[in-house]
Amino acid sequence: SVAFGTTVGLRRVSVVAGNSNDGGGIKNNGELTITDSVVSDNRTSGDGGGILNWQGNLTLDGCEVRANSARSGGGIFNDAPATIVDSMISGNVAATGGGVSTRAALTATDSLISDNIAEQWGGGIDAEDGALTITNVEVSNNTAGMSAGGIRSLGLLTMTNTTVSGNAAQDGCGGGMLLLGSTDIVKSTVSGNSASGELGCGGGMSFRSSPPGFQTLHLSHVTVAENSATWKGSAIFLDPNPIGPF
Repeated sequence: SVAFGTTVGLRRVSVVAGNSNDGGGIKNNGELTITDSVVSDNRTSGDGGGILNWQGNLTLDGCEVRANSARSGGGIFNDAPATIVDSMISGNVAATGGGVSTRAALTATDSLISDNIAEQWGGGIDAEDGALTITNVEVSNNTAGMSAGGIRSLGLLTMTNTTVSGNAAQDGCGGGMLLLGSTDIVKSTVSGNSASGELGCGGGMSFRSSPPGFQTLHLSHVTVAENSATWKGSAIFLDPNPIGPF
């Protein structure tokens, strides 16, 4: 645990098989930078199976966060500013936010978020609040038991040079992405995602403005291809009042 007011750097370390009420591997309330390290096989009955960034600033550079489990944020639960660079978040499991659950500003660059599982929503990323900025990231092969197989975003999402592919929402909307806040996607690909179930909608992405008319969706040089949905919108589903749950 990193205490408030302290600065810690970890390099080439392994944080493995931890177990606690919150932050199975690491709980951060200070200034924490983790470089070229592995956080794996940790678990918690609360939030942040691998890492809980609670009241501090977190930077991951060249790290692997894998095979962790939690109630929310199987790999990482973020409630303060965080930066992820050149890292892999994979094989994590949670009820919501299989890979990452975030409620604060999060920036991810040159990274892979793959093969994570959420029992409910946000297989790869569940962004409840705060700006989410992702650049040169692959979000692939994540699964949600309900909606948002790849990404669930309720706030501002800016996505550039990113691929969202092979993700699945097994019983709801947004196979690749479920978007409820203003979204700007540039030079990216959304492909091979699926939304299943009786009300499966938006195989590639599902967007609604919440509240209606206050949010915008902007796509520029974006490829949306080979996605599927069992109900409506195999590529993109746009609806001011779509069917839940969200």
